[in-house]
Amino acid sequence: MIGHKLGPGRLTFGATGSLHELSAQLKTCNIKPESSAEEDEFGLDWSALAGDTTDAATISGTFKQEYSRTSFIKWAHDNRGKVMPFEFVPVVETEDGLKVTGQVQIVRVGFGGDVKKTNDQDFEFKIVGGEYDLDEYAKPAG
Repeated sequence: MIGHKLGPGRLTFGATGSLHELSAQLKTCNIKPESSAEEDEFGLDWSALAGDTTDAATISGTFKQEYSRTSFIKWAHDNRGKVMPFEFVPVVETEDGLKVTGQVQIVRVGFGGDVKKTNDQDFEFKIVGGEYDLDEYAKPAG
């Protein structure tokens, strides 16, 4: 098979015991790494000295809005400014999948939209230091 469908998967924020799971509301989820490099410098002998590279990354997506005390909107508002762990598993029903883990800085998310419609909202959290782990994920036995 070439390519996989995204899902069924899982996205959680927070530590064990206080997880906030967004999976059921999530329509899209993306890890976006970015790197920028300074120009190379040259020595008198014309040898190249590589410029510094800076890494950054975000996790972003689109979710279905809920307007309750346990909603993602309220959770993000209450936890804004905090740094928390996250785990993104693109496909949970696989024997040889991947998971992404790291730390994100929580910011508030927008809400609202069209009357008499279930509205979507985008979010984007900065991954702290641009660093995340990409590890193996195997479906739990049973």
